[in-house]
Amino acid sequence: MEEKVLIKSYHSKNFTQIFIGIITFLLMASVICLFLGLALGKRLDAAYYADDNFWYVYYDCPFCSTTTPDRDLMISHFLESHSNQLDIFYGGLVFFIVHWSFLLFAGIFFLIYFLSSRCYITVSDKNISGKTFWGKKVVLPIHMISAYSTRTLFSVVGITTASGYIKFTFMSNYKEIADVLQQLLNERQQKTETQENLNSTKNTSKNLDDLIKLKNLLDNGIVSQEEFEIKKKDI
Repeated sequence: MEEKVLIKSYHSKNFTQIFIGIITFLLMASVICLFLGLALGKRLDAAYYADDNFWYVYYDCPFCSTTTPDRDLMISHFLESHSNQLDIFYGGLVFFIVHWSFLLFAGIFFLIYFLSSRCYITVSDKNISGKTFWGKKVVLPIHMISAYSTRTLFSVVGITTASGYIKFTFMSNYKEIADVLQQLLNERQQKTETQENLNSTKNTSKNLDDLIKLKNLLDNGIVSQEEFEIKKKDI
């Protein structure tokens, strides 16, 4: 019998819009922080080179007749006379750090969106197939499924089997999928109960036939009354 597809999953447009909005915001904020950091860096360079006195801190060299720039004094002079420029420097550094932080978070959200966009689930009358969040392909026969669960947050459909728990995320129609799974489990339960009733009926009929045959053997004197009672208990 050909396999019949009952329902297929599709991704939530709301989650897609949310992810695109978050990623766009993070990228725009990152670009703004980058420009602010570069602007503060240019202001720092302009202030650094505008002070000519910074370059005229010398000491007399005892080994020669010329004067030599004193690096320590130059740095000390810069720290004393350029406190505002240092504030600009630290401000620019903060903006650069925030810039890379925004880029990092944008990359993380893009990775989550990329992985979730590949996730899908297809339910048929025989199997449940699909791909999980981490790209693992699964094919689960209906008889292997013991339970299912749903979560509103992230629109999750979870399938429980004897080998473990598998979940599919960001399914916009996760409620409809859950209804189909419930219907399949109910049908399987009904088939199981019907089969058990048939088996029980067959066993009862067989026991009655055995008792009738045993009674005929007793009536014909083939078995004794004691043997009849023993066999009756066994049946």
